[in-house]
Amino acid sequence: MRKIEIERQRLEQIEIEERRIREQQQREGEEWRRRQMEEEQRRRQLEKEEHERRLREQRELEERRLRELRELEERQRQARAEEIQMTQEWTENIITETHKTHSHATQREIAPLASRVQQRQQVLVTTETIKAPTPRKTPRKPKRKESALTVTWDEIKPTSQTEVFRTNQGPVSICEVDRNGQFLILENASFKLRKDVFMGKYKLERWITPSRKLVFTFPDSFTLKHEHDCKLWVRGAGGRHNPPDELIWQEITSLGAGINIPTRLLNEHGEERATHIERRK
Repeated sequence: MRKIEIERQRLEQIEIEERRIREQQQREGEEWRRRQMEEEQRRRQLEKEEHERRLREQRELEERRLRELRELEERQRQARAEEIQMTQEWTENIITETHKTHSHATQREIAPLASRVQQRQQVLVTTETIKAPTPRKTPRKPKRKESALTVTWDEIKPTSQTEVFRTNQGPVSICEVDRNGQFLILENASFKLRKDVFMGKYKLERWITPSRKLVFTFPDSFTLKHEHDCKLWVRGAGGRHNPPDELIWQEITSLGAGINIPTRLLNEHGEERATHIERRK
C-alpha cells in the first residue's frame, strides 16, 4: 500500500509540474504576441508621422515658391513703372530744350523728333513682361507594380468580434486560416499582370507558441496560377491531394485552434512574402 501511495504522490507531482509548465508556456505566448502587437502599432504610428511630415514639407515648399513668384512679379512691375517714368521725364526735357534753342524752327522741323520720342515711349510701354519661371511640380510617385505590391488591412468580423491582420509582398497572400485548424487558403490575386508564381521550396510557418513552430515546404515544382487559390489541408481533415488546387500536410493533424497564432509565407531565400494573424478587437 505504501508503494501505491508513493506512486500516486509521484504522479500527482508530475501532473502539477506539467500544469505549471503549460501555464508558463501560455504566459510566454501571450507576452510574445502582446509584444508583436505593440511593435506593429509603433510601426504604424511611425509611418503615419512620416507621411504627415512629407505632406507638411510639400506644403511649405509650394508656399515658398508661390511667395517667390509673387515677389518676382512685384519687382518686375516696379521696374517697368520706373522705366516708363524715366522715359516720360526724358521726353519732356528733350521737348523743352528743343523749344528753347530752336524757337524759330517750324512745326515741320520738330515733328520728326517728336515722332521718334513717341515711338520710343510706345515701345517701352508695350514691352512684354519677362515671364517668371513657373514653379516645378512635385513629381508624382510611380504606380506600384502588382509584382511588388504590399497590402495591409484589417478585416473586422462582427460575429466573432475579432480582426484579421494580413500583409503580402507580391500577388500571393494568405487569405484564410480555419479557426479550428483544419486548413488554410493561399490566393494568387494577380488579375492585372496575370502572373503565375513559382513557389517551389517556399515554406509556410505557423507559430503555435513562441517555442513551437509548424513548417510546411511546398513541392519543388509547385506553381500557383494567376486568379487561382490553393487549399492546404491537414491530414484527416477531409481534403484530397490534387495539386495545385489542393495539398495535404501529412505530418500534422491540426494547424492549431484559436486566435493570436501568426502564419508566415517565406520564399526559397527565407524572405517574408505574406503574413496572417487573427486577434481580438
